[in-house]
Amino acid sequence: MDSTFVPIPKIVNGGIAGIVGVTCVFPIDLVKTRLQNQQPGPNGQVMYKNLADCAVKTFRNEGFFGMYRGSGVNLLLITPEKAIKLVCNDFFRHVLRKEKTMRSLSRL
Repeated sequence: MDSTFVPIPKIVNGGIAGIVGVTCVFPIDLVKTRLQNQQPGPNGQVMYKNLADCAVKTFRNEGFFGMYRGSGVNLLLITPEKAIKLVCNDFFRHVLRKEKTMRSLSRL
């Protein structure tokens, strides 16, 4: 078994995973946030009726890139967070592995 741990590829993979994750989930999160923040008008009417209505109206009014408005902040926060999680997970797995068996934390 190779005893070296190389973190650079894991950092890159974690960063890519963070970018892909934000790209896939952000439109749903945007719609959820808009639904949570909408305020009823004077007659009790609301802008969005449900999740699908909000998604369709947002897409029609703002286009494809409107579904990603504000995602830059998430990319800046989530990308390094996922990279750190992946590197730490793999590092501790590497450290705790002895031969082909896993070491117990109590037996370090």
